[in-house]
Amino acid sequence: MYHLDKSVKYLSQDGRYPLHVYLDNSGQITCSNYLHGCPREGKTGVLAHREYMKRLYNIVKSVNPLNQVLIHCSGDNRMSSWGFSDVMIEGEQMSAHYMSRLANDPSLPKNYTKLITLAKARSQFQPLAYGPDRFYLYQFWGWNKSEPHEAGPARAHLWGLMMMHDSSVWAAGNAANIVKATEELGWDDKVEFIPYWRKNNGLQVRSEVQPVVASGWKRGNGNLLVMVLNDSDTATSCQLSIDFGKFGFKGKSLKVSDHGHGGLAYPDSLLPQEVKESNLQPGQTLGLEVGQHSYRLVRLHE
Repeated sequence: MYHLDKSVKYLSQDGRYPLHVYLDNSGQITCSNYLHGCPREGKTGVLAHREYMKRLYNIVKSVNPLNQVLIHCSGDNRMSSWGFSDVMIEGEQMSAHYMSRLANDPSLPKNYTKLITLAKARSQFQPLAYGPDRFYLYQFWGWNKSEPHEAGPARAHLWGLMMMHDSSVWAAGNAANIVKATEELGWDDKVEFIPYWRKNNGLQVRSEVQPVVASGWKRGNGNLLVMVLNDSDTATSCQLSIDFGKFGFKGKSLKVSDHGHGGLAYPDSLLPQEVKESNLQPGQTLGLEVGQHSYRLVRLHE
């Protein structure tokens, strides 16, 4: 801990520049048990691990409160200690199981639609229910070694699925339209997430197929980003209704910046897309075509 304190101060120039400390679960467990002389399993080992993480977290934050502790845990259930972190990186436990199934059944799709659904993401990865944020570590098709063109749509689907829950993907390369749309909205502490599962949230989407849902990000009044996700196996036409007053739209009409699509239905998912502009009147619904396991991204502003 003495050397960790010295290292964090040195690398950040005594806290001038924020940094993050990344811990892999296997190395972290080995290190903590060695430091405390505790067995890997059992009650004593868990308590020692908790004290180790508490001390590490306090040192990192004392140098600069903006410093972050990132834990790559991937299914290692040590919740008594993982609470002393800012980000939990998971996902390998899901892909590892699926890869074993693929070996016996090559007909299974090489994407994440059979691994993680809206319900699973909502119960495990949305940060509103937990202290630390949750990042999904994608590990499938050997994407960490190469970036095959055919993997782009599957990666975009995973990005959309995580974004619907205000979460993110670890080291997967974001879709260009998501980057552009969030930059135009403004991405800082003033942004308020509007989850699709919250009742009377001001966003309503109607579709003949299910599940099709809409989440949003509000920054001030009259500045709203909405993602509509169709996580079904069928393309659909849907109607998006927006409560103008709830999001601070005071004019007779608002501008709609359509940032395009991403997901399994779109081979160009990760490439830059032309932003299409239109207007929306109070009481009107916004019609959107969304492919299977894909999203549409629109920004509404005055």
